[in-house]
Amino acid sequence: MPEQKRRNGRSKNNSLTEASMVELFIENEKKKGHSVLYAKEIKIYQKKIDLIEISRKKGSGIGDAIGIEFKIRDWQRCLVQAKKNRVLLPLNAIAIWHSHCMSIDVSYLKSTGIGLISVSDSKNSWIVRPAKSKYVDEGIHKKIRANIISENEMLQNSFEMENCL
Repeated sequence: MPEQKRRNGRSKNNSLTEASMVELFIENEKKKGHSVLYAKEIKIYQKKIDLIEISRKKGSGIGDAIGIEFKIRDWQRCLVQAKKNRVLLPLNAIAIWHSHCMSIDVSYLKSTGIGLISVSDSKNSWIVRPAKSKYVDEGIHKKIRANIISENEMLQNSFEMENCL
């Protein structure tokens, strides 16, 4: 029988996983009331990105996509993954469990342009904001955004139709 998930995204035995961190991150962001589109475990070529977030900006439409890689503690491995994403997305960050953020070399992280998010049970905190990637392929970025927006619109339309029946 699969383990039941508790409200905070952890399993019944309270173990934290990368997948539960992603769910907790999204839950924490929704509490803020931001209008955001999310896509989890997106496969692009030979690469999977843990989470892509696209903000909806009031009056100006859709914002840039930000790729977020999650690890509980191994920030260096997470950074390697995020650096590879710089050609795919203009903004990239790593999300690390809050109790492991103190060991991160923030000055090195800033030099790469990769952002840092601390995730806890109750909130997400930006420690380093990402810089726009100079390596991004805008054609790929636009396709990724269009696919995520299209999928979210299809889900929204499906949800609205179910509620009408």
